[in-house]
Amino acid sequence: MIIFLTLGMFYYLIKWLDTDSSVYYLPFIVFSLLSFSQKSFPLFFLLPLAYLFWQKFGFNLIKQKKIFFWLIASFLPLILWRWWISRFPEGIPANLWLFNQGNIRFKGAFFWWLFAERIGKLILGYWGLPLLLLGVVLKPKKEGWFFHFWLLSLLIYLAVFAAGNVTHDYYQIPLIPIFCIFLAKGANFLLFEVNNNFNRFLCSLCFVLCTGFMVAFSWYQVRDFYNIQSGVDLAGRWIDENTDQKALIVTGDSNDATLLYNCNRWGWTAGYASSYPNEPHAIEELRSKGASFYVSTKFDKNSDFGKYMFKNYQLLKETDQFVAFSLINNYQLPITNR
Repeated sequence: MIIFLTLGMFYYLIKWLDTDSSVYYLPFIVFSLLSFSQKSFPLFFLLPLAYLFWQKFGFNLIKQKKIFFWLIASFLPLILWRWWISRFPEGIPANLWLFNQGNIRFKGAFFWWLFAERIGKLILGYWGLPLLLLGVVLKPKKEGWFFHFWLLSLLIYLAVFAAGNVTHDYYQIPLIPIFCIFLAKGANFLLFEVNNNFNRFLCSLCFVLCTGFMVAFSWYQVRDFYNIQSGVDLAGRWIDENTDQKALIVTGDSNDATLLYNCNRWGWTAGYASSYPNEPHAIEELRSKGASFYVSTKFDKNSDFGKYMFKNYQLLKETDQFVAFSLINNYQLPITNR
């Protein structure tokens, strides 16, 4: 969704700048405010947006009332939303670690994970890199440096949210549209724009080899990502069928809320990178806030925390996929599920 919104924002801005028509200006505002209010990375697109404004208006930029109206209309909902959720800090996941946890920014591991493992291997399948670099170094045409500023804004995003990008591969999804553009520019050059200094047949063969190997090697790396972790589905369904609709749940997998969503309940995430680690004091704190059940698909019964849970709380369900505990005294399962 967020990729769709940001691409829509760029599209309608370009159309508005070309035509000066409200038919495109209004959707530009709508797509902008939705983009900025969904995720943080679209804020980095202010750089290519500013370039487009400058390319069109130059120093007259500060005289454009529609641009100032766009700024207000796009950012006011975000500001109001941030003000509103600040009143409920308990519902805001821990996020400061996303910036530079472990001082990983610009370390060797930072470059290895992002540019070798994620971009080079997973996204480009190794062989897409020549096409990408070719597209980057080609002289810009009528678009000017817009695509390069787009790419630069995302490189800044990688650097700012260094730990988040190293930890989560899906954080690099915003790179895919601009990579596609530069890949297409590189492919277009090999197929249609080579001059007499290049062998046209060999250029076409290079395109076929690069594209074929890129798709094949990328798919080889990511195909297992589509094997859904069944324990999350089973645990969520069990909680949904065996607890009260108003019960508050603690999921112990990590700060990833996937299991909590599958439970179809309100509650908290606990474990790795969460504000509530899988430790006794955190469970007691959540109990005092009304937590009724604990469920996890990554539970180690032989750990100190695992032994604590078995000793102090009622085990409701244990399978090879998940465990579920009651955090309230003498809970009775529905008769059909005992």
